Amino acid sequence: MQQAKQATYKALSALAAGASPRKGSGHGEEDAAFSEEVAGWGDDEPLSNEIYYGTKLAIHPAPKHEIPKRSLPPRVAKSMIGDMMELDYNPRLNLSTFVNTWMEPEAEELMQKALPYNQADSVQYPSSTEMEQRCLNMLAHLWHVPDDNFTGTGCVGSTEACYLGGLAMKKQWQARRREAGLPADRPNIVFSHVAQVCWQKFCVYFDVEPRYVDVREDCLVLDPEKMREKIDENTIGVVAMMASTYTGQFEPVERVNSVLEEIWQEHGWEVPLHVDAANAGLVAPLCKPDAVFDFRLKHVVSINVSGHKYGLVYCGCAFIVWRSRDWVPRDMVFTVDYLGKEESNLTVNFSRPAAQIVGQYYNFIRFGLDGYCRIFDNLFDIYNFLRGKLEQMGHFQILSTGDMPVLAFRLKPGKERHYNEYDIMMGLAEYRFMVPAYKMAPAASDMHLLRVCLRVGFDLEMASMLARHLAQVIDKLEKHTCAAVSSPGQEYEKRQLERAREFKQRAGPC
Repeated sequence: MQQAKQATYKALSALAAGASPRKGSGHGEEDAAFSEEVAGWGDDEPLSNEIYYGTKLAIHPAPKHEIPKRSLPPRVAKSMIGDMMELDYNPRLNLSTFVNTWMEPEAEELMQKALPYNQADSVQYPSSTEMEQRCLNMLAHLWHVPDDNFTGTGCVGSTEACYLGGLAMKKQWQARRREAGLPADRPNIVFSHVAQVCWQKFCVYFDVEPRYVDVREDCLVLDPEKMREKIDENTIGVVAMMASTYTGQFEPVERVNSVLEEIWQEHGWEVPLHVDAANAGLVAPLCKPDAVFDFRLKHVVSINVSGHKYGLVYCGCAFIVWRSRDWVPRDMVFTVDYLGKEESNLTVNFSRPAAQIVGQYYNFIRFGLDGYCRIFDNLFDIYNFLRGKLEQMGHFQILSTGDMPVLAFRLKPGKERHYNEYDIMMGLAEYRFMVPAYKMAPAASDMHLLRVCLRVGFDLEMASMLARHLAQVIDKLEKHTCAAVSSPGQEYEKRQLERAREFKQRAGPC
């Protein structure tokens, strides 16, 4: 026992000195002693009745490389993982994401009950299948489907929904080309540089040429006239964002639709329009009714929305709706019979959680249109409050247009400063607010901006604290930065540029 304790002491000393207890791919005698004694798995230290922080396990890192050979009591495993999670940000102060971070306890209780459910298994769990169809019905009618011939599916996120929308457009284009005896091997798709990264992934994963429409400082969204120049007979479709991930601004879907109609009349090219409404699919119809983006427009064939954003469900929920079943190629719908009966499946993922579908249906019937409207109105009130505070400071240019409760801003150009937006991001992090700084899309990448995504759970008091801390950060940077020494943010920006250059060299031409 004494030898084991000495070995343990040596292992702990080595760890404190920065050495790893793991050497190569194997473990030595010291490692074995470390694993058994320090981890509290030795016979002399029964864990069932021990105070967790009185065991050696409490000061030893949780397993990193291999599954442990022996079991732990559940409270011990919970304590180890809980301690790891203590270092995470408070989700409500994470203003970098559109993803919802609060739900009502009643919704959480229902989702907890549905955690074992597999959404793919409608035989055993018919209630969640029915809830999914009801959610699709509600969204389709919110988006003004012309008739009941629509179809759709739930997804684990809008990335999956966008893949399905893009694939449907590609396959429809291929079928039309082959039927006409034309080559179908060079498909392209058109979207702006502010489209969500999932559309770049779609092009890489499914062999479609991306045709980017550049944005510029005076137009940070898709320009329909520039879009026109990118379209040809090989264009499978156009993607319009509701809303831009960068600034929360709506792309002009109605004008895009008009240009596509002109192209149809002039060239006879049938170019469908997919609306990526991951962010605004619920906000726009309720709060911005003048922004027409849905199936009232002739060329809109599919729309997706993220339930886990402003549908107010926890992460893992999205939907896509097609205006007509005719827009979904038959070979995208699979039939399986090994879960109890024949079932149709139109998803990239097969097994997927039903809990988020349950949570979304709860929200729809619990909040109703009126409840969602009042929630969004509150978020817009906070947006206007924060915008006013930033304008009063005099340091910032507001880039958002108020389409969404998303506040994008940058330091006013033209003034000599010795700090940048990345310094502000780092300064706010000291107050536990996560406000990301990033550069604008290509062709406008000289612009650097910060973005605040306002969500349920972030109130006026928190907004007031954020504004106050932002003013303190600016005051500190004004006093303590100079031309002679680069600021941390300036150094960070340099490293980002170097990494970007290295990535382009490795990736080659795109």
